[in-house]
Amino acid sequence: MMAIKKRGDRPVASLPLRLPFNPHAMPGRSPDIASTRVFTGPTSLDLQRGEDWAWIGLASEDGLNRLRVDLLDALDLLFIELRWSGVRRLALSDAGWMKTWLPGFARTPRGEHEGGVPTSASSRAGGCASSRPVGAERAKGAGGPPRSWLDQGGNFCAGADLNEVCRLNACTAHDFARRGQRVLEHMLWPGWRSLTLISGAAMGGGCDLALSGQERWGVELPGRGALKLAHPAASLGILTGFGGTVRLVEILGSTGAGRLFQGLERWDISQAMEAGAIQRKLKPEEARGAVEGFLVP
Repeated sequence: MMAIKKRGDRPVASLPLRLPFNPHAMPGRSPDIASTRVFTGPTSLDLQRGEDWAWIGLASEDGLNRLRVDLLDALDLLFIELRWSGVRRLALSDAGWMKTWLPGFARTPRGEHEGGVPTSASSRAGGCASSRPVGAERAKGAGGPPRSWLDQGGNFCAGADLNEVCRLNACTAHDFARRGQRVLEHMLWPGWRSLTLISGAAMGGGCDLALSGQERWGVELPGRGALKLAHPAASLGILTGFGGTVRLVEILGSTGAGRLFQGLERWDISQAMEAGAIQRKLKPEEARGAVEGFLVP
């Protein structure tokens, strides 16, 4: 085990050096494996892991998935472990998209399932896990009407924790920026293919993280849950130091980056698609199956 420590040698989390995977759950293309909580904090990290792929999910009680110092440290170390252990396909999303909904499992307020981790009927019987995307059971009417807060992802990442940002000074701000830059550099590492599945809010540093995926897909959620891609702190003269000012120019050009940073535009999924920020638009019921297909082509 490897302990993640902050200054003062105070441990805040631990990550297994060798994260388990279930080869029987992948006869073809379905990485339908129980998630493992590899980091616990205000925003936690869940992991599904195969031999050469990994799916990381951001999970928080308030659903905002803030980029705190402890989370950035945990992501940095997790990415290093995954790179060295041979992962060649990586997905990052809100943890809700990793879960397969089944009747009889209710989510607790902490986002966990009562009665154990849900698995497909075939895997409970000792067979191979189902490759049906999340929502297949709902489409058949099992368990009553769909409840979005139970069975689908929410916000990708609402950005940095402003309480932490307000406490930064010239020295600690540099360290904080370098943490974020390392995380984005891992996502862009040419030794693997990385995907960000973007839904709900992707703001500030969360926008930078969303656009650091080599592949970037958006999920259409209705109403207030719809995708919102923006850098709102730019209106206060605050720009993230995570590398987004460079990354946005690379994928959007100076005009597109200026629309977010200078024009203070807030893009929905159609505008993000038109600008080139995302490359594919998915319906909620398509999301899990699409990520499976990316991880195990």
